[in-house]
Amino acid sequence: FAGNDWNPPAVTALGHNAGGQLSKWTASDSWMCAGFSLGEVRKGQVSKDDLFAKLETEANMMTYVLRAVGFLLSWFAFSLLFVPLEVAADCIPCIGPCLGDNIAAVTCCISCLPGLACSLGVAGCVWVFMRPMVGIPLLAVFVITLGGFIFFKIKNSKAGGDQRGPVGYGSFPGGRS
Repeated sequence: FAGNDWNPPAVTALGHNAGGQLSKWTASDSWMCAGFSLGEVRKGQVSKDDLFAKLETEANMMTYVLRAVGFLLSWFAFSLLFVPLEVAADCIPCIGPCLGDNIAAVTCCISCLPGLACSLGVAGCVWVFMRPMVGIPLLAVFVITLGGFIFFKIKNSKAGGDQRGPVGYGSFPGGRS
């Protein structure tokens, strides 16, 4: 039979001590994280440096997990924008399912870049206030990527408008009749 060893029932607690009453500590309004509460209880005696090192490690791990999940959700959202193209291709007889799967693969790859750009934009906005030396480069990558998309769109719309002539009854593609 295994159980808890209650011989040395020591715990380490972190919080606000007010007259022997331990409660969560809340950051004041002058801090950038106003309203954030902190309270922790650990089994055994843990030194202050070790406790804060473990809390920092746990917070960093959670931050990386949330960043990865946010990026994947952003990528997934952009890839869903192209689902109508996949469905339209699936409706083509004989080769439709193969064509739809190929479109799905291509649009998945294409949607990675805007998903990454949006994730960097959100992270950059937050980091500008916390650590400007990290946030400003993230925002710069976001703005450069967004500028590249806009440039590509403008370039393709101008090139496409100049090269295509009206195609109608009695005319050939390219404008010859």
